[in-house]
Amino acid sequence: RMPASTASLQTLSSKLVKSRNCLHSTNIKCETVRQECDRARADVEANDAAISAMTEEEQNLKMGYVESKLAYEKAHADKYAKQQALKQMRHEKVTVAKERDAAHNSLKARQCDWTRAHEQHLRVEEAAKQLGAKLEAVEKEKETHRRRAQQYRDDMERYTVMYNELKRELDVVQASAAAVQ
Repeated sequence: RMPASTASLQTLSSKLVKSRNCLHSTNIKCETVRQECDRARADVEANDAAISAMTEEEQNLKMGYVESKLAYEKAHADKYAKQQALKQMRHEKVTVAKERDAAHNSLKARQCDWTRAHEQHLRVEEAAKQLGAKLEAVEKEKETHRRRAQQYRDDMERYTVMYNELKRELDVVQASAAAVQ
């Protein structure tokens, strides 16, 4: 059997070893949480940059859409004006037989113009539809990034709470270790 003073010293030594092991484990956990916080912070910053870029792209797409719409309206107005001129020419063809050949040639030219304007109108309309679809896709992706950024913020807040709890636990362990010494 050991004397009582040696047993007490051995018990204290054992507690000191356990406290050191606990302190080391807590330090490792704190460092892991700190690294996870840094990664989450970097992810949030990257998502914020992506959202900014998408917002700028969205503005560019909206401007392109507005420009396409204005071009469409102009082409429609040109088409209508050309149609009105064509009607007038047809009326003159019936009333003025002498100028029939000249009016006929002019009519063909106007019809070609109308066809080109119509084709341009169709192209502009298709471009406007495509821009609308792209805008919708960008808005969906933007919402996805917003949700992901919120999730990263929530994770970061959770890791901060874990870090603070581990820090308090570390302080308690250090105080216990200091008391044992």
